Amino acid sequence: MPKKIQIRLVILILVISFFYAISVIYLKSKETTFLNEISAEQKSALNLIIIDYLTQSKYQIDFVPERKLTTNNLIGYLSSGKFLVKDSLLHIQSILDQVGKSTNSEVKFITNDELKIIKEKTGPQHIRAIFEIENANGTLKQIFIAEKESEVLINKSIRQSREYIDLGLIFLGLIVVLTHVIFFQFIKPLSLVIKSIRTNKLQPLQKFENSKNEFGVLTNLIKDFFEQKKLLEEEVKVRKITQEELETLNDELEKRVVDRTEELAVTNLELQKERDQTKKYLDIAGTVIALLDRDGYIEMINKKGDEVLGYKPGELIGKNWHDTCLPVYEKEKQKKFFLDVISHKQEPLNQLIIDVETKGKEIRTLIFHITFLMNKDKNYTGVLFSAEDITELKQKEKELIEAKEKADESNKLKSTFLANMSHELRTPMIGILGYSDLLVGELDDENHKRMASAIHESGQRLIDTLNMILDLSRLEANKHNIDYQVVNINSLIKNVTFHFEAAAHKKNIFLKTSLPSIEVISRTDPRMLRDVLNNLINNAIKFTSKGGVFVSLELFHRDFLVSIKDTGIGISEENLGLVFEEFRQVSEGLGRGFQGTGLGLTICKKYIELLGGQISIKSTPGEGSEFVCQLPLFSYSADEEAKRNESKQIYTDTAGKISSGSNMDKRILIVEDDLTSREVINLFLKNLFKVKFAEDGIKAIEIAEKEKFDLILMDINLGSGITGIEVMERIRKINGYKNIPIIAATAFAMLGDREKFLSIGFNHYISKPYLKAQLTKLLNEALKK
Repeated sequence: MPKKIQIRLVILILVISFFYAISVIYLKSKETTFLNEISAEQKSALNLIIIDYLTQSKYQIDFVPERKLTTNNLIGYLSSGKFLVKDSLLHIQSILDQVGKSTNSEVKFITNDELKIIKEKTGPQHIRAIFEIENANGTLKQIFIAEKESEVLINKSIRQSREYIDLGLIFLGLIVVLTHVIFFQFIKPLSLVIKSIRTNKLQPLQKFENSKNEFGVLTNLIKDFFEQKKLLEEEVKVRKITQEELETLNDELEKRVVDRTEELAVTNLELQKERDQTKKYLDIAGTVIALLDRDGYIEMINKKGDEVLGYKPGELIGKNWHDTCLPVYEKEKQKKFFLDVISHKQEPLNQLIIDVETKGKEIRTLIFHITFLMNKDKNYTGVLFSAEDITELKQKEKELIEAKEKADESNKLKSTFLANMSHELRTPMIGILGYSDLLVGELDDENHKRMASAIHESGQRLIDTLNMILDLSRLEANKHNIDYQVVNINSLIKNVTFHFEAAAHKKNIFLKTSLPSIEVISRTDPRMLRDVLNNLINNAIKFTSKGGVFVSLELFHRDFLVSIKDTGIGISEENLGLVFEEFRQVSEGLGRGFQGTGLGLTICKKYIELLGGQISIKSTPGEGSEFVCQLPLFSYSADEEAKRNESKQIYTDTAGKISSGSNMDKRILIVEDDLTSREVINLFLKNLFKVKFAEDGIKAIEIAEKEKFDLILMDINLGSGITGIEVMERIRKINGYKNIPIIAATAFAMLGDREKFLSIGFNHYISKPYLKAQLTKLLNEALKK
């Protein structure tokens, strides 16, 4: 128990003891006073109390009003031989009778003498007489207690006083307890609350923090109040500091605003000067320059813009560019594009060519260089553009386009003409070259053989000229495809020079080759390289009358060099630049000394350049010339090498031999509308294959439906009726002809024909005119595959 509470309890006990002592003293004094006031008779009177211990009767007698009596507890008053009865309705005898009946014993009466003896024995005061009442058996039945009447009265008075005092003491105790409770439970806590509130400190109330009564709740509320108050005070303090800082900042800001206003005034003045200067420079510019806001309204346009659009200076400022300066057919399209870019729906274009409309409704074409302006948030704020008036250029471009279209049409007509010319020249050449080739091999008379050989050489010369013209046409049209293959350069040179040995021998000059010990293999176009070597060696032999021609091959870093050197007439230094020009020759005019078209070296140069190389010439008049072709040594893969090995020639061109008649049992259908060609082909293939002819496409289909063939040679241009392509497609649908080799033969021989025919269903391709060796070689290869 806390020390304070112990002290409080001791003080409370002492106060109550003090008042109790005062009450006892008071009662003694009151007893003395009472004894002095009562009468002598009252002082000698005795009270008799009769108590029955045995009787259990429920009978009840109201003998003394202040008590409840039963036969077990019967009280009476005796005094001087007579009864003093408070209740006048009862008589002493009836009481005694009732007692006797209830106890079934005698009732003795106490006399004054007997009472006196008792008094003497017991003392003068507070005398009590105890008598035993026995029945016949000697059993105790009743006890009588006698007292003085004066004592009874005194005790009654004292008892009443004591009751009053007890009530007073109780009341006093209650007052003290209540005072203590009120003071310590309410007044003092309230005083602590008031003290805490006045001092703004929670310390006086800390003992109530964990209490669950009202003061505990109040303490927590005050605690929260102090915390809120503290926060508010801190906030007020911060606000006060902030207010002071704001006032300071406001003063500084006002000062800065004043200073900045002065600076802006100076800056604006300078900017105005710069703007005027910039406007002056923009007005000097020879292009239209304008600035639009994000809605397309003109914020600035230079003098050139006003002039091009036909407006006075400043007249366009504030007007919408799209509504004012664009024709109807451009307006909506350009406005949509502009808004889409501004709203990030479309990427901006840096350059644009559109038509504009002047104030006088004239349409001008401008090329715009556009810059879309953005702020730091990556949002478009407007457009700055410069534009050049290209109306005249556009008109010239239109004229050039029209001229180009005419040129393209002319080239198309030229290509068609060349194709037709190729067809018309090549078709009769089959007869000329075919018959002459056969005659050279079969005639015995030397004069006749010489004439047949001359016919053959003239026809070949005509074909070579045609091929050169066609090659140049393809090169000029950039329609020459390069067919890269893995080529053995050593073998190619040997093969080409072999064909010129007879021509060199005829002119009594030598033709020698010098090749490296290792094979030089590269990826290149063998046809182009062969044509180059053919042209250069042919020219070297043509312009050499004594001495000879020397062909060499050597490696040079990552390239290979092919040199054709002769001991001919040579070329002067001033004419070296002419030899590669189209249709140019050193000897020109009516007095030219050598034949030719002047296209050979031009085609050679173009071919070498297409193959990634270069051609050079060194020459001395009277001593000879040397042409050197330098070409890259391209690498190749293992697959390409395997393909090269598979495609090696089965029949060597140098031997000029035709395979033996191992294919005599093979049946070949020749579809050809030209009679001479049919006769020449028949002579070519006689005794080699079983041949059947069809002069048109319909007949070819009919024959194919009835008979089975191992190979078909199909002319593409069959005159009137269906073409060779249509015949091939229909024959492919006939049972058993799906995989039969069909060879396309054409006299057009234009660029891309081979690829075209192979892609649509033909297995092989040959251009007219062809010699016996070429045709039989192709047929044997096709049948073998």
